[in-house]
Amino acid sequence: MSQTPGKEKFRDARHFSLIELLVVIAIVAILMAILLPALNKAKALARNIACVNLLKQCGNYFTFYSNDNDNSVVPARLIYDEYVNWPHLMAEYDKSFFIRKGNTSKAPASPICPSSYAENLQVYSGGGTFDLWNGSFGYYGSSYTMSNICGYVNVKNPASQNAQFKYKKLNQVKSPGHKLYLFDGYCVFMHPNVTRFSALPPDESFLAWRRHDPVRLSVNALFFAGNVGKLKYENPNSSKGGTTVYHYYLNLTDEGI
Repeated sequence: MSQTPGKEKFRDARHFSLIELLVVIAIVAILMAILLPALNKAKALARNIACVNLLKQCGNYFTFYSNDNDNSVVPARLIYDEYVNWPHLMAEYDKSFFIRKGNTSKAPASPICPSSYAENLQVYSGGGTFDLWNGSFGYYGSSYTMSNICGYVNVKNPASQNAQFKYKKLNQVKSPGHKLYLFDGYCVFMHPNVTRFSALPPDESFLAWRRHDPVRLSVNALFFAGNVGKLKYENPNSSKGGTTVYHYYLNLTDEGI
C-alpha cells in the first residue's frame, strides 16, 4: 500500500543530509576552538585568585602568631627532640586550614595551591626526587615555601644558637613591603644557607616559577608587610634597589645579614 503524500513529506523533513550534518559539526568545532582557550584562561585566573587568597589567609595567621609571641617572625622550623615546621605552629589557630583532607596521619601541612595539582607528582629537590603530595608532609610535600629570612629556632639547645637559629622580630626586617615571607614553592621552607633563588627545572626546588604561567615566569608571594603580590623571575645576581635581587627579596636588610 502506498503512503499518502503528506506522510512522505513529514518523514523527509525529520532527516538531515550528510552535508548539513558536516556543517553543524564544523560550526561546533569552530565554537569550541574559540571558547576553550577563554575557558582555560578563566580557570587559570580562578586558580590564581584562590592561591592569592590562601596566601592572605596564611598572612592573617602569621599576624596572630606575631601578636601572641612578642612581635616574633614565624620561624620556619623549631628544633626540639623533633623538628616542628611552621604549619604545625599555624595549626594552633586553625586546624581545618592546615590539615589536609584525606590525610590519615592528621599531620599539619601547608595549604595546597590549586594550580600545583597540575604539576608532576615527582619533583626534583636536594639531589633526588620525592612525591609532592604524599602523606609524609615533612620537609617536602608543600606547595608554599617559607623564606630563609625566618630561619630555624633551636629550642632544645638555645646556647648553641647563631643568627640563623634565633627568633627574629618583625621590626628587624627592613623594607618589609618587598621582603619575601611565603611564596609558591615545593618545600616547606628554604634552608637559611641555600641561595638557589632562580633555579628552573630540573633543578628548581624552592620557587615554583612555572606553576601559574610556564612562559611568563612568576610566583605569588606574601611579603612581611602583609601584602600579597606577584614576583617575576629575575637573575638573583642582577642589580635591584641598590643591592642584588637576592638580597632585595631574601635578606633581613637590603644589604644582607
